[in-house]
Amino acid sequence: MDNLMQCFTKLPLKWDINVVHLNQTTANHFINLCHQVIMLLGKNGFGVDINLNILQAELLLIANKAVHRKKAEEINPQPTRLQQLLDYIDTNLDHDLSLNHLANYFFLNPDYLNRYFRKEIGLSIHVYIKQSRLEKARRLLAEGETLSKTAQMCGYKNYSSFIRAFTETVGISPGKFRKLNIK
Repeated sequence: MDNLMQCFTKLPLKWDINVVHLNQTTANHFINLCHQVIMLLGKNGFGVDINLNILQAELLLIANKAVHRKKAEEINPQPTRLQQLLDYIDTNLDHDLSLNHLANYFFLNPDYLNRYFRKEIGLSIHVYIKQSRLEKARRLLAEGETLSKTAQMCGYKNYSSFIRAFTETVGISPGKFRKLNIK
């Protein structure tokens, strides 16, 4: 979680600089997550602490993405390579997002692209894509989507790799997560 706290610790303390704007979809998702946190606070029971940790990580991930996008926009108000890359990844999570594919798509050397991304975002492309896919999976499962459809919509080539990645990262299986969080 330390990496996810960067959006609060690496910024200058100026009111006008520390404001980020979210698009409507992301803002609605952020508000929904906050409501889920409020509903869980003060409750006891199986999985409440895990759910709160998951929600906290997801809120921090959204905040970090917004801060990184703002940094990219401040440096160059035109869509930057980083902004284009982030947008491409976020809109194509259900497709092949291998380093080689991204490098070919953006006409860059794969090693350079990975170093550039890590320098700008603080994560490797692989980790960022995995986190983004799992964030999308949590949202879809909470909305009641089936496990197999969620795996497909999040770009997992097979069901077992989705279950393994989700369980390793979130701490519970996607099926249990869906049961605990379905709206």
